[in-house]
Amino acid sequence: MIAKDVAALGVILGILPRTLIRETNRQVVDYAVNYVYGVDDLQLPFVSKHFVTKEQPRLLESAARQQADVTARMLEILEEPSSSS
Repeated sequence: MIAKDVAALGVILGILPRTLIRETNRQVVDYAVNYVYGVDDLQLPFVSKHFVTKEQPRLLESAARQQADVTARMLEILEEPSSSS
């Protein structure tokens, strides 16, 4: 089996093909940066509505955010008054 996550594959296989295609197209257009290509202008209203509506996730963004959270929590702990004084 190609999928590493069998449960995720089961969910995908359970989605109607039309729904899966629509959602895939929406996400591609949502995260597009400069261009969206099509064979004709029939989908221009869809593209106009969804084009660049979401910021592309950055490779290390979640790791950096997690590190910032850990650092902030450590600073909070250091600033807490000691119960022994």
